Amino acid sequence: MKPIGFPDARRLRRAMRKAGAVDPDTALPASAFNEILDSDIDPYVEAGMLREGRSGTFYLHEPTASVVIRKQTVIAVVFWFLVIIIPVVILQLSTNRATSP
Repeated sequence: MKPIGFPDARRLRRAMRKAGAVDPDTALPASAFNEILDSDIDPYVEAGMLREGRSGTFYLHEPTASVVIRKQTVIAVVFWFLVIIIPVVILQLSTNRATSP
């Protein structure tokens, strides 16, 4: 399964809300996703962001989309937190070691 990019997930969610495709009755045909996404819709269906309505139509499953986007945000924040904190801790430890008698 190809990972879903954060910008792609947000763009899909925004476009689906704008089109009103948020329940099975207002689902969009698969061909409409060519304009919204650069890639195939399969990763979004596998992640649960998109669900199939009537045959060949898909709609945004808002609860799952929110979880996917929130998870991506948390992962990015934790990554950057570690990238910043680890060097600071190393510098602090090396400075403490150099100044101790």
